[in-house]
Amino acid sequence: MDAGLSRLGVEQVDLYQLHGPDDEHRVDEIVDFLAEIVTAGKARHVGVSNFAGWQVAKLARLLAERGGPPLVSQQIQYNLLARAVEWEVVPAGVDAGVGTLLYGPLAQGWLTGKYRRDQEPPAGTRVAQAGEQTSEAWHRRNTDDVWAVVDVLRDVAHAHGVTPGQAALAWVADRPGVTAPIVGARTVTQLRESLGAATLRLDEKATARLTEVSAPVTPNYPYQMIERISGWHG
Repeated sequence: MDAGLSRLGVEQVDLYQLHGPDDEHRVDEIVDFLAEIVTAGKARHVGVSNFAGWQVAKLARLLAERGGPPLVSQQIQYNLLARAVEWEVVPAGVDAGVGTLLYGPLAQGWLTGKYRRDQEPPAGTRVAQAGEQTSEAWHRRNTDDVWAVVDVLRDVAHAHGVTPGQAALAWVADRPGVTAPIVGARTVTQLRESLGAATLRLDEKATARLTEVSAPVTPNYPYQMIERISGWHG
């Protein structure tokens, strides 16, 4: 923590988030660390990123039981092409009272409409530069299921007079339990386009179309039962 603050040239950060689960340290040690950095004035708030639902619940409970700072956020990947977090991670955040921040809401550019079926990604784009093992790699997402989502997204965007990226951001921003998507941009034009979605609300029919076409295949037990009982997914 001290090294990070030194590199940033600041004495305190507003939000310190654990990037992922830490198998090398016990949860109680992590709780003590988070409490220490807040007490010492090095962080105002603490959160997590890429944690499983049960891990979010456990950490939030232990912090509360030990009088530590409350867990205020979880940062996860969530978009029309990555919806498995709906089964447990998002509901766990709601139950723990944390804000859910979304990275990759445009699926690394796949939901901006700039890629075309059966056409290699343009040079210089993130997908063209992605490694073979990354989730956004062309060979992983150049599938009929992905293009079905993109096709409906283009239709919805056209009907609302917006870009596919803006429609994708509006859809995910309105999902249950979501606090806010985090947008990234390499150019001012990209940033302005994303900010244009801040006040956009899709109509019920458009939302339903996108939700239906992007619905992930629910794994077997227990998720099929959870889906049927809770109503979170879908």
